[in-house]
Amino acid sequence: MILIPTSLIFLASEYISLNIYGDTITIEADGSLPSISPFPILFIQILGIASLFCIMFSYKKLMESFKLSRELSLLELEKHSLNQYVEEAKIRYEKTKSFRHDVKNHISIVKELVQNGNIDAALKYMSDMENLTSDMSFPVSINKPVLDILIGNKLGIAKNNQIVVQCSFIASYPCGIADIDFCIIFSNALDNAISAYNRMNHDEQKYIHVTGKVQGDFLLIEISNSYSGRGSLRSGTGFANIKAVAEKYHGGK
Repeated sequence: MILIPTSLIFLASEYISLNIYGDTITIEADGSLPSISPFPILFIQILGIASLFCIMFSYKKLMESFKLSRELSLLELEKHSLNQYVEEAKIRYEKTKSFRHDVKNHISIVKELVQNGNIDAALKYMSDMENLTSDMSFPVSINKPVLDILIGNKLGIAKNNQIVVQCSFIASYPCGIADIDFCIIFSNALDNAISAYNRMNHDEQKYIHVTGKVQGDFLLIEISNSYSGRGSLRSGTGFANIKAVAEKYHGGK
């Protein structure tokens, strides 16, 4: 950014020196040198310096605009995740409300089956109740609503693709990492982990493990899969965003 205006100043100075002042020295009859006004070249130099500051100011504003645009897009992502969480929470609340309304009937049926000695039927009924209650809670519970819905949705996609998933995440409370930054890490990493299986054979074992734990002042996050394909590591936008978040909190690979 500085090289271009600096070069322009230099070229303008050379142009004025050659075309206005010339490359010859003229001596008056009395042996004195002719008076030459320094103001034209001084004006060009001041103008060049002013243009340099204008370019640097414009560059700063441009970077601020890019940063603001990125923050707005991340806020839209968080808003979308929160809206999803609210909608799913409403659905699960209605299921819980319905189950609580019928729980007495369920208990009466199990009690009657046991009293009649029909233990197998009672166990089967209780198993069905257990499956029903599992639909009332979020598949992932990290005590952070945005992450619960985000990771739950991503792992749900993985399961639909016959990928075995496992999540063990323990974060301190309160946590100093913003929800938006968590979303950047997990959305990009899980998308990469899931998409890698498109290059695998159907008979190969597929799994995704998500682990997170606090070690000292650090939160260690590991997302791994069973893909072991060869090829060069491509550092795309998603990887760059994850790296930027890690560096923001003085971490990294």
